[in-house]
Amino acid sequence: MSDPELEGEVIWIAASNEPSLIDSALKRAGRFDLTIPFLRPDGDARRDILSIQFQERGAQIDLDEAQWEHVLSETEGYTGAELEGVAKGAIWNRLVDGVTDEPVDIPFELVERALSEYQPPVNREQYQQMEDEALLETTAVDILSPAQRKRREHLIEELH
Repeated sequence: MSDPELEGEVIWIAASNEPSLIDSALKRAGRFDLTIPFLRPDGDARRDILSIQFQERGAQIDLDEAQWEHVLSETEGYTGAELEGVAKGAIWNRLVDGVTDEPVDIPFELVERALSEYQPPVNREQYQQMEDEALLETTAVDILSPAQRKRREHLIEELH
């Protein structure tokens, strides 16, 4: 992995939900040049993910700002896959209603209904723990948002 003759020729990519379980020999300098976290999406990202999930399924969602704020508040802490579940639920409810035109128009009421029908796992402590570990292992701190940097600094302080 650290052969200088292969630099720029070979790219190593690895991923883990549990960075604490990765052998420390793989985490030392010279193995992976960059370590970045993949965290649950913030509000802007959740909005983009939902919009894309609807669009990729031939549906369109047209919410006003207040409705978006409600949806983003309700989906705080959701993963991308959980947001996909909400989008699928809203589209399914529309299809059950007999609407098959493309693009399928998804009103706010169906998004709200999908949010009440789809509930992600309640125990989110493990998600938080995995994110904290990912932040502590991050070497590319320049890509972190100010909130993520602050959270990382707090975690480092707790270690000392």
